[in-house]
Amino acid sequence: METHACNCCGIVLPVSDFYLKGYNKEGKPLYNWRCKPCRTADYAKYNEARKEKLPGTRREPSKPKEFTDADEERIFSAKRGALSMKISAELANEACPQLDPKNWPIGVAESIYKQFSRKWSYL
Repeated sequence: METHACNCCGIVLPVSDFYLKGYNKEGKPLYNWRCKPCRTADYAKYNEARKEKLPGTRREPSKPKEFTDADEERIFSAKRGALSMKISAELANEACPQLDPKNWPIGVAESIYKQFSRKWSYL
């Protein structure tokens, strides 16, 4: 039977009393440096110490966003499938503001088109 020494308590125990950490390059199993009882005791001590801190450190739940009539109209029109290009562009710019042409330096879009061998036009 294979044994392993616990670095915490120093007792030599069978490997079944250690959590498996993984395998080395040769395929030999690696075990945690603490035995299961020592690890359980450490986690219990840690959680007991943190119990006092937890209630004060919790965040307040975020308030839900209030929708305007325009937001509601966009959502319902999207569900009906009548999504105009203008509305879809607005939704895309809200989801990914970096895609908005205002945020692109001059010439970046043109260089991207050239990189992919596409023809560039200024519309």
